[in-house]
Amino acid sequence: MFCHDQSNKMFFFCRYLSVIGFVINIDTLMLMIPELLQVQRYVLTYRFSQDHLELLFNSIRASGGWNNNPSARQFQAIFRRLMVRCGVSPSETGNVAAQDHTVSLSAVEMSSAETAEEHPSPFANISAVVSDHSYLPTRFGGLVENALVYIAGFVVRQILRKL
Repeated sequence: MFCHDQSNKMFFFCRYLSVIGFVINIDTLMLMIPELLQVQRYVLTYRFSQDHLELLFNSIRASGGWNNNPSARQFQAIFRRLMVRCGVSPSETGNVAAQDHTVSLSAVEMSSAETAEEHPSPFANISAVVSDHSYLPTRFGGLVENALVYIAGFVVRQILRKL
């Protein structure tokens, strides 16, 4: 199917988007590696994969019972339930198998603002340039970084109003 001559490039075939995505990922990783290796000894590129998101959404679909396509209200309730249970446990029947013991949505491991300042994010000062949009995370305020505390405060205020 693939020709190796110069007239037929790989990205002209039916799976060209995966090739372009792979090239963008490699370029971005090549820009990030020097910055990350200044504060770390190695980089786990598996952590950049979408497997963790697939495990999260697999847990959300599995929580819906017979309905694997929840509405917005059902999604909100399932997400809250996952937050209260302190994490996502991977399913045995999904299309992604957990390869490590990464904890997703752990409310117990969330730290305060002081601890977050002691351990800055390795992505905070990366200056990767992508032609149309910067996909790197930006630094947010304390309320956004610790969203669970903010949401809990909101719930407590609502309950106190009704008492």
